[in-house]
Amino acid sequence: MHLQATNDFVLLEVHHDNVTPGGIVLPDNAKNPNLTKCRVLSVGPGWYTAGGTRVPCGVKEGQIVYCQPGVREYMLDGKKYALANCRDIMLTANS
Repeated sequence: MHLQATNDFVLLEVHHDNVTPGGIVLPDNAKNPNLTKCRVLSVGPGWYTAGGTRVPCGVKEGQIVYCQPGVREYMLDGKKYALANCRDIMLTANS
């Protein structure tokens, strides 16, 4: 099934990093509570201003992004997804 985000939403795959680069396994309460690391799966077309101009979202499919905490997570067909507003994405990671 192909999922496509609508309006100013972004469909995300949440990365629960619980192993450090050195191989140390972190418990859930030791993770960074300030940002959530995700991979962008789908981007909606954007939102409209009061004047009717469409403003596209500033991220692209496949990018690694960091969102505000509390991203809404959903289970669909046995897979975990997150849905965020474009404005909830705080940082992008460029490789």
